[in-house]
Amino acid sequence: MSRSPGRLTALVAVSLVLAASCGGDDSSSSEADALRAQLAELQQELADTTGTSDTDLENKLAELEAQIAQLEEGSDVSSATAGSSGSPSTDGGITSIEEVSEPLVESDDGLYDTAEEAEAAAAATGCEGSHQMGDQYMPCGGHGELDELAAEADAAPAPEEAPVDVAVSYAPPTDEATPESAVDESPEPITYDILQTRRNRSTFDVTVQAAAPGLDDPPFGIRSVCIYQYNEYGNSVNGDPKTPCSGPGRKVAVYDQYSKVWKISGSCGVNNSTKDYYDIGIVAHDGRSVLARISDSPC
Repeated sequence: MSRSPGRLTALVAVSLVLAASCGGDDSSSSEADALRAQLAELQQELADTTGTSDTDLENKLAELEAQIAQLEEGSDVSSATAGSSGSPSTDGGITSIEEVSEPLVESDDGLYDTAEEAEAAAAATGCEGSHQMGDQYMPCGGHGELDELAAEADAAPAPEEAPVDVAVSYAPPTDEATPESAVDESPEPITYDILQTRRNRSTFDVTVQAAAPGLDDPPFGIRSVCIYQYNEYGNSVNGDPKTPCSGPGRKVAVYDQYSKVWKISGSCGVNNSTKDYYDIGIVAHDGRSVLARISDSPC
């Protein structure tokens, strides 16, 4: 029985739909054989019916033949035709997704789910790269390197805790509003520990571990930590300590997510050009602040 060109067009369209729906099925091979037989029949009827070339039908038949070939190779037709399915796509149906880096995940046991997280921890530890431990990753290029760093840390003399005077509390900076949700009639004071070590003739290092009770904002509710040193006349060279960690000239600490402390360095000066005491300013996310006087620097 002969078919009209319009009838042939409809049959080719149905065949294309059937070919697309067979992608990924265990019976793809048999379906491909059946469709190939139907394709041959349609090609013959096209030649008998029209007697001339029909570009539109020939293009559709060619598309059907290509999809049948993909079925025989076991590929997924639906993914190959995703660009023409009406869904948003670029580059022939492949939609590019911009990778978004995740924040560093803190680890108590030194294990991380991804190599990227372990490499970020390695940079804070003092080494480079990462190595795999089972299904997780650890910092440094190898476990031996990590053990060497740990041994060096254990062999280093423990830093002496610096004497700390009674802290003086100041009001929050006037240029920053206190969130209403953080207002507390009697908030607990900021807690902190301060350690200092001499690095060389002109520089010393300070580490600060601090927390603001009642706040969960990372890290431990603390927004910033800074240092204030004073010249031979007793004037601060790091801004106004009455508004801790704000304004020009401030020198703020960097938070180390691996060791969970704030780190900053101080200068011993030249010819006693700086005082032998300094202050550490600590500011919480809700505006609470404290200024801790270190009365005996390691210089």
